[in-house]
Amino acid sequence: MKIRNINKIFLSAAIYVCVLQPALAEKIIQSEKVSYEKCLEIVEQSKLKLSKEPSISNKNQKLIADFEMADGILSITCDKNRGELTVSSKDN
Repeated sequence: MKIRNINKIFLSAAIYVCVLQPALAEKIIQSEKVSYEKCLEIVEQSKLKLSKEPSISNKNQKLIADFEMADGILSITCDKNRGELTVSSKDN
């Protein structure tokens, strides 16, 4: 009986380390409701303030601007369907 419990704990820990931990590496800094156009303006202002050109991708009505920084990636996501702006950080 104890061996089964230990196996379950080990399996849970392995799943956390291999699957969930990388997914949790992204930290949401800010999320708010704004129009898509306003969100695009924020991305443009961020380019000027950070003096960096982001890597931009469009997926499922979402514009994602990733700014490569010294200590990680600053990501700004503009969700057109939800009318949301999300700013997050990720480790390299």
